[in-house]
Amino acid sequence: MITERGVFSGHAIKQVLLLIATLAAAYLWLFASAKLQLIWPQLSGDVSSVYLPSLIVGCVVLWRNMAQPSLSQTAVLATYLIWCIAQFELVVINWPITMAILCCYYLLVVIVNSYFLAYRDELTGLPSRRALNQYASTLGNTYVVAMLDIDHFKKFNDTYGHDVGDQVLKLVATKIAKVRRSGKAFRYGGEEFSLIFPRKNSEQVMAELERMRKLIAHYKMAIRQLNRQGKQDRKGSKVTTKTVHVTVSIGVAVHQKQMSFDDTIKIADQALYKAKKAGRNRVVSA
Repeated sequence: MITERGVFSGHAIKQVLLLIATLAAAYLWLFASAKLQLIWPQLSGDVSSVYLPSLIVGCVVLWRNMAQPSLSQTAVLATYLIWCIAQFELVVINWPITMAILCCYYLLVVIVNSYFLAYRDELTGLPSRRALNQYASTLGNTYVVAMLDIDHFKKFNDTYGHDVGDQVLKLVATKIAKVRRSGKAFRYGGEEFSLIFPRKNSEQVMAELERMRKLIAHYKMAIRQLNRQGKQDRKGSKVTTKTVHVTVSIGVAVHQKQMSFDDTIKIADQALYKAKKAGRNRVVSA
């Protein structure tokens, strides 16, 4: 999927410059190939105009696929391989069937990328709030909702910067993504997360939530800081590492038949508020 950016942004200018550089490289390649034929007539035209460019393009495509593996990169690699097979006549290709398969694969890539763009949180990789609302429609009458909030998150941002705040969010997301008891984790918004336990009651999930709370609290997070004596003394800057602990507060609510999903979320939020008021770093059931 194409990220939304301004027309005159730095990214757009880089793309235009990259296109100009590509066209210039293609022109220089054709010019050099013509000169090479004059100097070395025995060299096959296919070697200079097809084989070598194909090898270079193949190396770039393979490197991109290994460096940033994704469905889109795999689609480009598959297209390149099919082109090579057809260009060098390695195998007789049934083009109608091949093109139909490629079109179906491209459509699948677009659908999957669109789904992740709409239902996945880009920073943490967890399902987003929209995915949570959709998941709620599949739940029965018996489930538990837990609302989790990172303690003193604003202090992390103000003290260490937003990049460290992002690391804290990723850390918590990584831990709660491995929740047991058939639980499913979601990024609710900001520093708040939701955990849904279908077909479970409060007693069945409290121990698991307590385990996750301790797992996060006992994890030692290393923060690298650049200490400078002054603006003029940049050569004397030193990088120091500080270890911090992240804690979370969790509020738990059991869904009742007469309540909606939103009502259960609100009750879990109230329990979360009680957990914070009681001193944070604890699990409280409504």
